[in-house]
Amino acid sequence: MNLLVDIDREKLKEIIIELVEEDKVFRYALSGALGITEILKKVEELKQDVLSLRQDISDLHRRISSLELSLGALTEVSLIRYFVEDLKLSGENVFKFERNFVIEYEEDRIDIDAIIETNRGIYIVEVKVKLNHHDVDELLRKIEVLEKAGVIPKKEVITLYGRKVQPVLLGTYIGDEVIKYAHAKGIEVRKY
Repeated sequence: MNLLVDIDREKLKEIIIELVEEDKVFRYALSGALGITEILKKVEELKQDVLSLRQDISDLHRRISSLELSLGALTEVSLIRYFVEDLKLSGENVFKFERNFVIEYEEDRIDIDAIIETNRGIYIVEVKVKLNHHDVDELLRKIEVLEKAGVIPKKEVITLYGRKVQPVLLGTYIGDEVIKYAHAKGIEVRKY
């Protein structure tokens, strides 16, 4: 007598489902026979691989951020140094040079990459590897804060010694549009 012939398919499905839900040994035997156990092991291995890759990516992001900071600092120092050398070659005497100038005034806190005073001018210098329009506007905002705080005279004013304030942006990648925009705003741009 064949049991499968005597039990209709729907009843058989109900019995199998009941066994899967209630009989742990049957459930494991069935999943083993279907290869589900191996699939679950592989899924778990893949999950561990993904977690490991996520950690590797996170570590890589930290290293890249560190490199960006180092590269940014090195670029800033180098471009400011080139600018100071250019000033000296043009006959200017640098008598005050301050890097990483920070001021808090009212609700503003600004960082200036360099303030350089010479016999001809007071240069407010910002360095960016790749300059954009926002950098131009940000430098102008910083100049306004410096003027309000009395750190520098208004840039339209020529000081007692015939010097004037000159905002300067230094960079390596600067598009023509940005240069034109900066010049229209009275900012000198140097591309190194």
